[in-house]
Amino acid sequence: MSKKTDTLLWTGITIVLCLLAIVFYKNYSGDVTTLIESFGLAGPLVCVAIFSILSVTPIPTDPLAVVVATLFHPLLAITILWTGNTSAALLEYRFGKTLRDIAAYEEKKHALPWGLANMPIGSVWVLTLGRMIPGYGSKVIAILAGVYGVNRWRFFWTTALINLGGALMYTVGGQFLKVLF
Repeated sequence: MSKKTDTLLWTGITIVLCLLAIVFYKNYSGDVTTLIESFGLAGPLVCVAIFSILSVTPIPTDPLAVVVATLFHPLLAITILWTGNTSAALLEYRFGKTLRDIAAYEEKKHALPWGLANMPIGSVWVLTLGRMIPGYGSKVIAILAGVYGVNRWRFFWTTALINLGGALMYTVGGQFLKVLF
């Protein structure tokens, strides 16, 4: 597959995911719990899909993570949160790689101001600590990692590690909320 075809394919996928996110948000934002429960045994897969759909939008997945943590058994919740957030991060990374190709980043990076071309995005410390910034930190780090061409394996293992810790924290919090309410 040519680079242009690959770029068009991923651009199309991104547009479709954004449209799905808009439809999801419009129709189900008030009662996500009912939506997930209506799928029965496929509910966990629906959760992972929703994480992936929301990955290319500015909508944070933190509220969904709390719902998952309160809705499922702790081990299943950890698995769903870890898988969902990691798959979302990989899509965001791919989105960043597509942006890199579209913008011809390699040819233009020398013209960036304030030394932005030399940012240590590929550093293990940036990849791990940057993902811990609440809200959009993980999205920004994943997209920048793609744009800056961070090694895929380094991106994956740092993402998987931090997402596992986040899944554990959300699950403990969700189980605590279950006990409270």
